[in-house]
Amino acid sequence: MPSSTSSPTPRAADVGVVAPAPRRFFWLWVGLESLVAFALSMHHISARSIWYDEGFSTVIGASTWGEIARVARTADPNMAGYHAVLHPWLDLFGTSEAAVRSLSAVSVAIAVFVVVALTRRLRDERTALLAGLVFAVAPLAVRYAQEARSYGLEMLMLTAATYCFVRLVAPPVLRQPADPRGPAPDPVVTERRVGLRTSRPSRGPRDESTAVPIASGSWAIPTRATSSSTAARARSLGSSSSWISRATTARAAEKSPFR
Repeated sequence: MPSSTSSPTPRAADVGVVAPAPRRFFWLWVGLESLVAFALSMHHISARSIWYDEGFSTVIGASTWGEIARVARTADPNMAGYHAVLHPWLDLFGTSEAAVRSLSAVSVAIAVFVVVALTRRLRDERTALLAGLVFAVAPLAVRYAQEARSYGLEMLMLTAATYCFVRLVAPPVLRQPADPRGPAPDPVVTERRVGLRTSRPSRGPRDESTAVPIASGSWAIPTRATSSSTAARARSLGSSSSWISRATTARAAEKSPFR
């Protein structure tokens, strides 16, 4: 009698983490959006005279490093980082109105790339291009890209920090084999994709069906058949722990007697 063999379920280590492949000319469109942002920011950038705060930043940025440090300690600590970046910028491009303000314009233009990369990671490429275009033509973004203060640089730093945070906490899409006749998706891979934390037995062979995922401060019932008393305890813990912080729930899971 011929024996039927079934393909083994792929493990998490066998399924590669694959980032979505960019469409053709995707980054070319992003570059055009960045150029639009830079062009709008540089349009009539010298039309207005330098006002008091801009003049203060220009004087401090053009001074010595010791003076920048003294002002950061005594007078204007919130602009210390901007003055530190502005100092070499003025050495390269001079102290004209356009040169002083162009640092903010370049920062906003680079921020368009970061906004697109962030949105593409969270949604899709079409949404990312739309987000980049909206940011590039946003009146407030253009307004502060024409000012010799830290606002344009802050937009770049905040979007970059958000992108790094998302990369840290949200993994890329885990693609399963495209063959519909292939094996079903591994539940462990699914758990890791949606960010669930899993507690596993400390002894015995590893069995994925006994995993107890913990998400949003509540307990899910194990997928493997368990005793009614264990299931009841899991349900009672899930219903009564909504006020407990996520970290406290995770610690309790590690010490749980019915792991």
